[in-house]
Amino acid sequence: MSHLTSHRFYLLCVTILSLIFLAANSVLCKLAFKDTGIDPFSFTSIRLLSGAITLFILVQIFSNQTQKPKKNFLASLMLFVYAITFSYSYVLIDTGVGALILFGVVQVVMISYAFFTKQQLNRFKLIGACIAFLGLIYLLSPSQKSQISFEGALLMALSGVAWGVYSIVGKNIQSPLITTSQNFTWSLLFIILFSFISTLNITITTDAFIYALISGAITSGLGYVLWYMVVKKIETSTASILQLLVPVLATLGGVIFLQEQLTFHFITAAIIILSGITLSAVKKLPTI
Repeated sequence: MSHLTSHRFYLLCVTILSLIFLAANSVLCKLAFKDTGIDPFSFTSIRLLSGAITLFILVQIFSNQTQKPKKNFLASLMLFVYAITFSYSYVLIDTGVGALILFGVVQVVMISYAFFTKQQLNRFKLIGACIAFLGLIYLLSPSQKSQISFEGALLMALSGVAWGVYSIVGKNIQSPLITTSQNFTWSLLFIILFSFISTLNITITTDAFIYALISGAITSGLGYVLWYMVVKKIETSTASILQLLVPVLATLGGVIFLQEQLTFHFITAAIIILSGITLSAVKKLPTI
């Protein structure tokens, strides 16, 4: 295997692992909320705090301390908005539906950014993006309104906007580990501010605490470092389309771990989305 090929394989593995971690966040969140094991604010707080602590330790061990990237409060704010709306939404909607809404909106945000910043978008990528987004529209079609909470869908759409911006901001970072650590640390400031302006009903069970801890320390903390490594190396449009694999993975997790039902409607939407991703497939992967 040549050096170039091995680097492409490495990037592919990092991409797949980061997408699995993104999907795992949805499953862990729903597991924590099962039987009201925890409230959304507590889950988000534990998730961001455990992620911040884990990343701080990793920075001390592995990072070159001479590197001091500028703090990006927009990224920290977007991380908080994504996490808090993500949690409150998953009280109201199922795992796969939430992930499909989340990353459908992410695609719109990131493709729009790529278009307005004059990034090259070939015909197949544009058509594929449109097909994939049609899958989201089909999922939320009028025949399914009674089964999907409007409030939950709206919160998850807002979460998608925030995650899209967070991913875009990560395009120009120098150190994924240090930058992600800073983002998690400063997101705690917004957690504190939110606690002052909201009416909170704190509920935490041991199992839910563990799920939130895993979500923060591993699938979010480490997962977002990996994702920032990926978005640095691929086009914004490609990153947005790849993320549409997450709802399919999250749905499988929901079926396996939460005994959620697979409906024909959802399977059809997933097939449409995967067709769009296939059409938009990346021809070449750059090296890390």
